[in-house]
Amino acid sequence: MITVADILALPAFERIDLVAPIEDAGEHRVYNVGILDCPPSINDYSAYMPGEFILTNLGFCYEDPDLSDASLIAMIERRVAAIAVKRVYSPCFTDAVAQASVRMGVPVYLYSGAYHERVAFESLNLLQRDLDASDKSDAVDTLLSGKPKAQVRQEINKLAGLTGSTMRCIAISAEKDDRCSLYAIQDTLNDFLDSFRQRHEDVQNACAFRYHDALLVFVSYATDKQHEGVFCDLENAIRGVGVNYCGIGDLVPLGEADISIRQATILLNEAHLSGTRRLEWSDLSMGAFSYAAQTNPMFERTAQGFRHRIESYDTQNSTELVQTARAFVHCSGDIIDTADRLHQHPNTVRYRLRRIRALLDMGDSHDRELLVFLSLTFLSR
Repeated sequence: MITVADILALPAFERIDLVAPIEDAGEHRVYNVGILDCPPSINDYSAYMPGEFILTNLGFCYEDPDLSDASLIAMIERRVAAIAVKRVYSPCFTDAVAQASVRMGVPVYLYSGAYHERVAFESLNLLQRDLDASDKSDAVDTLLSGKPKAQVRQEINKLAGLTGSTMRCIAISAEKDDRCSLYAIQDTLNDFLDSFRQRHEDVQNACAFRYHDALLVFVSYATDKQHEGVFCDLENAIRGVGVNYCGIGDLVPLGEADISIRQATILLNEAHLSGTRRLEWSDLSMGAFSYAAQTNPMFERTAQGFRHRIESYDTQNSTELVQTARAFVHCSGDIIDTADRLHQHPNTVRYRLRRIRALLDMGDSHDRELLVFLSLTFLSR
């Protein structure tokens, strides 16, 4: 999805000023780009549609503030995404435009920079790239829905042109939060990856493309051996192009490409949450098993059934057995540490654990057995 803020981040814009304050003006979605070069007497602007980003220099209104007002207000009432007026002809209009802008929630900008024909070209190119990338994002989501290895190989070849024995996926986010910056990094990376393939004979294919609000970098290799020197070269390039956070999936057989992609996207999210610039799958430690459990439907269904018993009891009796179970797992089954964590007496913890045993049909189990069972029950949550 391209927004007004994404359009305004294009290189063609230099100085930009908002005529009147509009809440979340930059978040309006843009569906198309139009150029305003005629007065509203031409079909009342019926050719312009809601959601368009309108560019104009108001040259047809030169030194005519009344016509400028009428033109801008008529366009605002079309509920376009935004209007950007180039300063080239010293555009003049009254406060009536600002009032209409606020009333209709349509931002109006004054800008300096390239002529609106170039802005329109860059904007339309951005919209088309985003549309193409959305198709790829949908294809990745389909790939992650769970497919046989042979089909994964076929799909990853169709999606990213990958061939060979093994592959790795890296998910990255840009330092600037706009699509323009994301695509600039994508172009820079793909230029690098062209020469990267030529420098390393074991690299079969390499490419980068947008996946939702991130970039995915794919590299496939002819053999299944580790490629430390090659990978260092790739990482150095990624660090040098304005990357904010990076999640690095494992090197996997090509038929398991969906695993590396899933790892990379999970790691990128974890990197954002923790403020850690770079994460590999092994960095998650126990969390890696938790995420793996979430992707196994039978495991998750089993754990969910046992969690539901405890959660339902809490709901019906206003108790805190789930909280106690989680604390017990966190404290590795130590009753005293669990009591301290919950600010409860150890006997209260022992009583709650007896209730949990009864709910799970584990009345005769030892604490160590209960710990293992609860660790699995709450592993994926």
